[in-house]
Amino acid sequence: MMNKGGCGLEYGFPMAFVDVLESVVRAGGGDVARARAACGLASGEQMESLRLDQFRAVLRQGLIHMHDKEPASLQLLRHSLRCAQCFGL
Repeated sequence: MMNKGGCGLEYGFPMAFVDVLESVVRAGGGDVARARAACGLASGEQMESLRLDQFRAVLRQGLIHMHDKEPASLQLLRHSLRCAQCFGL
């Protein structure tokens, strides 16, 4: 499902952000199912893209589960690379 912006354009956010979120949550010892639920994502749900509110929630949940020993950008990069390797990219 795509989102309609104020100017009538459709937009959506890649589901790959959910993979990164799950990696961040696991690394922090968190509950992936709970983090997905907080983002409005059912466990195992297959979607084409994230709505704006879901994307915002994914970012928020990611920040909750990151540690403060290094910048969030480095942590996101590490987990993004880990997800890419898992998918053979």
